[in-house]
Amino acid sequence: MLGQSRPRLIALIASLERLKALLIAHSRPEAYGNDFAYVAWQWLFSHVDDENLPAEYYHAEADVPEAQRASHRPAYWIRPAYQVGRLTVAKYETRLSIRRHYTTAFARMDLVQQQAQMATDMLYGAAAVRKKLQAKGSAYDCDAWQHDLQMILNLWQQG
Repeated sequence: MLGQSRPRLIALIASLERLKALLIAHSRPEAYGNDFAYVAWQWLFSHVDDENLPAEYYHAEADVPEAQRASHRPAYWIRPAYQVGRLTVAKYETRLSIRRHYTTAFARMDLVQQQAQMATDMLYGAAAVRKKLQAKGSAYDCDAWQHDLQMILNLWQQG
């Protein structure tokens, strides 16, 4: 559900299709190793204008406006910006699940700002993978993977 975010996120969604193509074209999985396959991102957007389920994500109770807390219908959830799961193996592939909760403020950003935020989020995800793989003593080449990811994200943001 994109709710209030929908109009402003349509351009971002199209842009993410371009990012997907760049990832496929420029990633070098054979150079990184076999210890990790992918980050399973789940991006959750606030939808305050949805008729059926109007709600907003906040990252802390202190972020919730008093008017919304006092409302007879205070529809909001307190969720951390990121929820990082465990490294799991499914069908012989190791993956890491990360949930990202976006506030309505994200939807109000222009495309350049949204892309910059999502690039930051993806680099956060890469750092989380590195930390977990290093804890397991993995030989996965996180340096090469993060280098390539940074280059791909730069291409994506250049438009």
